[in-house]
Amino acid sequence: MRTRIFLGTAITLLLVAVMAIGAIGSGAWFTDNATITANDIKTGTLSFSASSAFEFPVDTSNMEPGGGKVTVGYFTVTNTGTLNMKWRGKLDGVVDAGNIGQYLYLTVTLNPTDVVGYDGNYGPAAPSVTVNHVCVNELDDWNDEIVLDDPVWPFKPWDWAGYKVEIEMDKSAPDTAQGQTYSAHLYLEATQYINDSVGW
Repeated sequence: MRTRIFLGTAITLLLVAVMAIGAIGSGAWFTDNATITANDIKTGTLSFSASSAFEFPVDTSNMEPGGGKVTVGYFTVTNTGTLNMKWRGKLDGVVDAGNIGQYLYLTVTLNPTDVVGYDGNYGPAAPSVTVNHVCVNELDDWNDEIVLDDPVWPFKPWDWAGYKVEIEMDKSAPDTAQGQTYSAHLYLEATQYINDSVGW
C-alpha cells in the first residue's frame, strides 16, 4: 500500500512539476506573427554621354594676336543616368611643341544660340558664359577645373546642355608663335550632385 501511495504521490508531483514548467514556458500568452515582405533597395546610376563637333587641332596659322575669338567647336552633355549629377572638364593629352598655350585663352558658352541644336534644356534659357577668357595652360589640372555646370541647377536625369568653345590668341604672342599648332582633348568627369568633396 505504501508503494501505491508513494507511486501516486510521485506521479502527482511529476504532473504538478510538468504543469508548472509548462506555465512558466508559455505563460499562456496568445501570440501571432507576420512577415513584412522584403523591400528592394536599389542604387541609382550615374551615367552621361557627350558628343562633339570640334575642329581640333587648332591651326594657329589662321589666328593672330588680338584677332578675337575663333570658334573651335561645339559639344553636348546628356545625363543618361537616374541621379542628379554635376560635372567638370579639363584639357588632357596636350601637344604644344611651339609652347603657344601660354598665349591661348579659352571661353566656353552654355546653350549658345548661334548654331541650331546646341541650346539644351539645362540651365538658364539665355546663353551663359561658364569659362571666361582662361589661359589653356591653366586648364590641364583638376585644381584649375573647367566647371561647366551651374551649382544652382542640378543636372537632372535626361537634362542636356550644349556648349560652344572659343579660343583667342593674346596680343602678347611673339613672332615665334606663327605657324604653330596646339592640340588637346577635353576630358569630362561627372559625380553625384550631392557630392560635396573638395574640388567638386
